[in-house]
Amino acid sequence: MNRNEQMDQLAKAAVERGVCVKPGQTVVIRGQYEMIEMIRKVAEEAWKAGAKDVCVVCGDPVLDRLQYTHASDEDLANPPAWMIDRLQQQADEKAAFISLVGEDPDAMKGIDPDRILRRSLAMRTKADRYRAGIDNGTLAWTVIPVPTVAWAKKVFPDLEDDQAMDRMWDDMIQICRAEGDVDRNWDEHTKDLQRKCEKLNGRNFRKFHLTSSNGTD
Repeated sequence: MNRNEQMDQLAKAAVERGVCVKPGQTVVIRGQYEMIEMIRKVAEEAWKAGAKDVCVVCGDPVLDRLQYTHASDEDLANPPAWMIDRLQQQADEKAAFISLVGEDPDAMKGIDPDRILRRSLAMRTKADRYRAGIDNGTLAWTVIPVPTVAWAKKVFPDLEDDQAMDRMWDDMIQICRAEGDVDRNWDEHTKDLQRKCEKLNGRNFRKFHLTSSNGTD
């Protein structure tokens, strides 16, 4: 498959299998500006599936870094009301949430992790109905990987940008089972997980204790 076909397949998998968009449902797509082509593909599939509205929220790791560098601790702990209200309303409407991820692994290098955690916890606490819906499964949500140059170069540092991106796309399509018949791939995968689940449940394990030579215990 060429890149365009790969994006088509991944977008179809996200909409039809990831969140199973229903006619009349609002779809929220979140990603980075660098992913705009993929965002458009996902939006198109959502509209084709009968979405009532498609809301796109784009971010940028450089802008995020500027915020964590310069914003006060108080402002990080108090997200704007409109941001919270939007999530709460979308949760109340039972929107479907599709997140496109592919961040630069070094984007926040040197930033105090406590500042990032401060904003994350504030969003989780204040947007409580949204967070509860994600955690308890009453909201449809999915995350799909979308290669970016920074991420691809981190994984394949010896390749040129285009070559690294090609390798990443090939890997992501395979990992997401988006090759060929997406529906059949995921039906077979789901059945396989169910078989393994039944096998494990049948053994009545109480807990797993994992150890390793690197100190995991």
